[in-house]
Amino acid sequence: MKEVTWEVRPRTQNNLTDQLLENRHINANEREQFFRPKLTDLSDPLKLHGVKEAADRIRTAIKNGEKMVIYGDYDVDGVTATAVLWEAIDKLGGKVMPYIPDRFSEGYGINEEAIGKLAEEGNKLIISVDSGVTAFEQITFANKLGLDFIITDHHSLPDKLPPAFAIVHTTNLAGVGVAFKLSQALIPNPGIDLVSLGTIADVVPLTQENRILAKFGIEALKKTTRPGLLALYEEAGIDKRKIGTYEIGFIIDPRLNAMGRLEHAIDSLRILLTRNPVRARDLAKKLGLTNEERRRLTMEMVAHARDSVADGTKEKLWVVSHTSYEQGIIGLIAGRLTEEWSRPVIAIAEGREFSKGSARSIEGFNLVDALSSAKDLLEAYGGHPQAAGFTIKTSNIPELRRRLQSYIATKVKDENMTKKLVIDAEVSLDDLTITFARELEKFAPFGVGNPSPLFLAKGLRVGAMRLLSENKHLRVDLGGVEAIGFGMGPRGNELRPDMSIDAVFHLEINVWKERERLQLKLRDFKVKD
Repeated sequence: MKEVTWEVRPRTQNNLTDQLLENRHINANEREQFFRPKLTDLSDPLKLHGVKEAADRIRTAIKNGEKMVIYGDYDVDGVTATAVLWEAIDKLGGKVMPYIPDRFSEGYGINEEAIGKLAEEGNKLIISVDSGVTAFEQITFANKLGLDFIITDHHSLPDKLPPAFAIVHTTNLAGVGVAFKLSQALIPNPGIDLVSLGTIADVVPLTQENRILAKFGIEALKKTTRPGLLALYEEAGIDKRKIGTYEIGFIIDPRLNAMGRLEHAIDSLRILLTRNPVRARDLAKKLGLTNEERRRLTMEMVAHARDSVADGTKEKLWVVSHTSYEQGIIGLIAGRLTEEWSRPVIAIAEGREFSKGSARSIEGFNLVDALSSAKDLLEAYGGHPQAAGFTIKTSNIPELRRRLQSYIATKVKDENMTKKLVIDAEVSLDDLTITFARELEKFAPFGVGNPSPLFLAKGLRVGAMRLLSENKHLRVDLGGVEAIGFGMGPRGNELRPDMSIDAVFHLEINVWKERERLQLKLRDFKVKD
């Protein structure tokens, strides 16, 4: 694990709440909307380019009894986008079916063979969600078969757009958010509960419209009557009254994602849409077991990848590849190593002739641009600046590694490779009260663009300390306030009673037997000399 550096934001406001708003670039005029957003604050969907044309074409298809297909994707963003738009068209009486491609036999995006089958089945309109803007050849092929194609997508636009009937696109929303905007143009209240699942899964900034969608979606998840979600809550041991971004991002979404990573994502779609409680419980059990297998494989493959780069810590970009890596796990390998070592990582599942790659990046390094610089080596590629994927001939992997490591050398300085904690403010323990902790809860939901407030307190005296969960976690008294450090058990040997430390933490309210008390959720600490 890399050493972490601390960047403390300058304190310019006496009031801590005002300081946190300033750190998030929220001015006085935006304060009310930030703390008390309304669904009516969402922009008019018809102002998004392509929505009117797409909605009119769907209504025509419904009126004429045309068969339609929603062409989805196998991750949570794609599955929830499929579900939201399918429900909207189904409520209007449309003859619509979902189609989720198989990660292993079809790969990412629009597939010509699938288009051919869908045309043979008598479909006249295909609507993609969370993909399509780079599928020029595939959509040209669809047009030749007499199919109309509507694209809804949020990935980076290529230089040449496909010849679709309509393209609904923005990079400001997750794929499910784009599908939601189109659904809004069709029915009054699309499934905002599902929108929050895909929005948080896709790690888009939880600001502006994404914040509204996530906030109201979370409230809808707490009140849901969907049998599938209720079964997932029960299987995962979730109290639905306490659902937030953590429960979504680390408990619910991984279960939905696991199917597409190891098997087929159609069961993740089924559990969202089923109205049968018995079927829902069976599906929840299957998703839970598949997720356990996903976790096991991830641990094994991440450990192998760490060992493979043990001597390569000086490189600014890592490429890890092996024949044992699963296609559905490589994104997790890349993400884990990027988080641990603060550098772009590409993980590749090697095949005999062709291999699949998944990449994760750090702030300031655009993966799409990087892959574009080596596009002559790639069969296909696409994604976002921070997360991308590609197909490559296995024989080209060494040259790709060489090119990308050369490319990053001119783009990223050494200081940008440092793992950093950006701290909202330095505080004293006197600043920390139950009242202030409740004020912090108004900043939720937390995520990219609106992180959970992070504080620094210096000179805290270490008191009673113990390790939890087989020494995985650390609990320690700091200046009379209880602190918990998840995953910090191994660092317990750095501490001694009565020593003084500087600590970085989130502030929480811990409720035990109806009694509230402050708790510091440790992110890092340094022992004072």
